[in-house]
Amino acid sequence: MIGDRWEDTVVDPHDLVICAHVVYTVREIESFIRKLTDHSRKTVSLISFERPSTAMYLPLWEPIHGEERVELPALLQIRELLNALEIDFSETLSREWIPRPFRTLEEAQQECETRLFVAPGTKKSQRLARVLENSLTEVEGGYRLKWALPHLPRIISWQQ
Repeated sequence: MIGDRWEDTVVDPHDLVICAHVVYTVREIESFIRKLTDHSRKTVSLISFERPSTAMYLPLWEPIHGEERVELPALLQIRELLNALEIDFSETLSREWIPRPFRTLEEAQQECETRLFVAPGTKKSQRLARVLENSLTEVEGGYRLKWALPHLPRIISWQQ
């Protein structure tokens, strides 16, 4: 594992290069993909979801912040990019991942505040509490956002 900015990292090539939970915020994505490929002697594997892991919070954004939230890039954009770069890739569907429920209403409030960049005790926090009253459903083990769907991770791989 490399704990550094990808632009600054200097590493030797390896047989397998793995990337997970990184591409959402990479601005120079073409350069990033090329660097992954250049540092692989055999295989590059990139883990991506059909939708970003934060997608279940998107319906809360507009009622709280008063503007639409742009969804982070995910599987569709990765496919389009790899095709544009003429990289022949394969996809393997991994095990469905169901987000754990919030154990309590307070935990739901705190987690949503964090994901929505809302400071506790503010007007937006109070607005969020009101919105959550109609957005949560009780499930085994706690509460879940009514529209929350399982995550479907894919392993996208290509050979050097």
